[in-house]
Amino acid sequence: MPFNAAMVGLGGARTFQLAKLDAEDLATLYVVETQIALQFPLLAPSQPGDVIRLTLGGHVFVAALANNYCIDADGLNAGASFVLTLEAGCFIRGRGGIGGEGGFGGSPGQTDGLDGVIGGTAMRLGCPTEIFGIGTIERGYGGGGGGAGSFNPGPNIGTGGSGGGGGAPLGAGGVGGNGDDEPGFPGSIASILLGGAGGNSLIQGTDGGDGGSNGLMAQNGENSSGFTGGVGGADGDSIDTQGFDLDFELAIIPIGPII
Repeated sequence: MPFNAAMVGLGGARTFQLAKLDAEDLATLYVVETQIALQFPLLAPSQPGDVIRLTLGGHVFVAALANNYCIDADGLNAGASFVLTLEAGCFIRGRGGIGGEGGFGGSPGQTDGLDGVIGGTAMRLGCPTEIFGIGTIERGYGGGGGGAGSFNPGPNIGTGGSGGGGGAPLGAGGVGGNGDDEPGFPGSIASILLGGAGGNSLIQGTDGGDGGSNGLMAQNGENSSGFTGGVGGADGDSIDTQGFDLDFELAIIPIGPII
């Protein structure tokens, strides 16, 4: 079969072979139905009985945003079938959540830290799906909570809370809150594997919580007198089936709930 092709079998059933994804992409937003329209404009949209095939090479694919999916098959005809093949070393990952913003520190108007953002879900189905090969499908992890703003009326020091660290993979750190005397520090961006560190206020103010990663939940931001740090964001899911049947080989490892 050519690199990407559509074939018509007995009874008019159609098979679409989409172009292989074979390069690392840390800002992936692959919508399967959109790719059918781009690669086979005269045959779109998908129809009942269609078989849509896609292969991912042995690379890391991370969703572009925590509120999007890395591989999104929503929009495919519910009567079609999606066949996904992962080559050894392939990782499909939801993006980590952004760390929460630190609270304002000062008088008047001291505020709580903001909550970290929930981690993203790696993949969403839109029809019955089979996954073959060797690879990992992993959720994104939550961002850390922002620290509360602080105010010391004696020396009249108001300090913004520090931002929470981003959730793995690659979640952005939260910004530090403003303060009458000084702002809080920002949280750190997460790496592929590890959550970002919450901002460290050093002397005055409150710290942001660390972002989550595999095996570590996102932390809450620190409280100040009378005000609370933001809650660490929840982790995402590995696959959202949307109620469609899902079959996968034992060498496919989902990390995170399949819902």
